Amino acid sequence: MSHTDTFTGAEHDRVYLDIHVHVFPDFYAAAKHAAGVPDVDGWPDPTWSIEAMLQTAEAHRITAQLLSVSSPGVTFLEGRAGEDLARRLNEYMAGLVRDHAPRFGAMAVLPLPDVDAALTEIAYALDELDMDGIGLLSNYHGMYLGDPQFDPIFDELNRRQAMVFVHPTIPPHWDTFSVGLAAPVMEYTFDSTRMAMDLVNAGQKAKYPDVGVIVAHGGGTLPFNYQRVLKYWMGGENNVFDTFFFDLTATTEPEQIRALMALAKPDHCMMGFDFPFMKPDWYPPLQESLEQFDFTPEELHAVQFGNACRWFPKVEERLRKAGIIDDRVTEAPGS
Repeated sequence: MSHTDTFTGAEHDRVYLDIHVHVFPDFYAAAKHAAGVPDVDGWPDPTWSIEAMLQTAEAHRITAQLLSVSSPGVTFLEGRAGEDLARRLNEYMAGLVRDHAPRFGAMAVLPLPDVDAALTEIAYALDELDMDGIGLLSNYHGMYLGDPQFDPIFDELNRRQAMVFVHPTIPPHWDTFSVGLAAPVMEYTFDSTRMAMDLVNAGQKAKYPDVGVIVAHGGGTLPFNYQRVLKYWMGGENNVFDTFFFDLTATTEPEQIRALMALAKPDHCMMGFDFPFMKPDWYPPLQESLEQFDFTPEELHAVQFGNACRWFPKVEERLRKAGIIDDRVTEAPGS
């Protein structure tokens, strides 16, 4: 099926909108290495190209991809250098969206923990570059997103009703408890959990209800841990955990989805494949596991494609303008 076809009827369950895709251009790799950062939190730097990104999508039934910058973002630089690299990355991603429409959307990287600079970049990215959302990290040098220092950021994102994709990163001194594993293998799941727990415990998740927070990798260990907090810390009240959104990157085994469904609803879940860190031959087993789970056909399509269209309306608009989708594509499950 070409990407200029209109997806209708039974074809719906054979396409994906991938919300977890990373750019890793040469200028970013060079800046990272110049700053003494030789890898990605213990994982080797990937081989990346625009052509490989498009070819992988085409080969695995992926209609469109939402681009972002993985850990460590621009946190290895300070001051103007960090601001300049964030700006260059955002302009680069916006250029890909423009030049390859409607294949891409993009979420802006921010030069945090500098709040003033980040606010400037939010305005530029969303108003001038017309980007689709904001990409954050789970912590910034040990400051998690529930820290009051980040209130101005969340005030602005809440005002804009922005979608925020939170990618995990390493906490300080993580190497002392890594048990010899690169952070993406194990620690990322824990830091996503810390981030979400911190937003809830600090009251920020309830305070900023119009910020759509996407927790990566199926919520990390949140499906296991949230009940402990809800019942034994919060007294079983004020459950805001189910207001998070989740991507199912590397989280499509039946046991994983079943655990997540005890917390989330299908209409808050989206699919991701983590290019270029995930090998292309891993995609088919992930897709097969998802497609064999006992979702209804409507729920499955929503997770694969429809939810991302609904929560990222600019992506939907580009796909609709190109004639790739019709009105039935973005219906919520049960509608």
